[in-house]
Amino acid sequence: FGRDCSVIFSAETAEILRGDSHRKESTTERRVASLIGLASSMDTAEHSQMVGRYTKLIAVELGLGKELIERVQLAGVLHDIGKIGVADSIVNKAGPLTAAEWAEMQKHPEFGARMLERAELWDIASWVMAHHERPDGKGYPLGLRGDEIPLEALIVAVADAYEAMTTDR
Repeated sequence: FGRDCSVIFSAETAEILRGDSHRKESTTERRVASLIGLASSMDTAEHSQMVGRYTKLIAVELGLGKELIERVQLAGVLHDIGKIGVADSIVNKAGPLTAAEWAEMQKHPEFGARMLERAELWDIASWVMAHHERPDGKGYPLGLRGDEIPLEALIVAVADAYEAMTTDR
């Protein structure tokens, strides 16, 4: 996918993506594998992988259950998948965005949530939708505030912000 990129090989994922697996995967497993593959092909792939790692660390520290930790980590990896619906010229712009470009960029949580809903990942879709919400209600896209924001979305938001602040991109 370009320079400075590494991929962890998984025989199971490779089988699913090739479609030659002899075991019966669920449709959801195939959809998740496809979404992860799509996320890995985007320019934000390295960022998304790091956000996934940070979400896992935060979820473990909070004492969440094993299954929920895995779901939150997946949400971290997929949190920006909706950027596939935003023009590359906006996503990859080096300088500040214009008001119109910013309005377009703010649609990515909705785009991502719709993709995840189609994959029947409703919990993750709701977290991705809310990962740019703020406790003061000044976030987007819904203007949720305080307890209206799911804990899992807050975890993704913190991981996303931390990764952005600690990486030169």
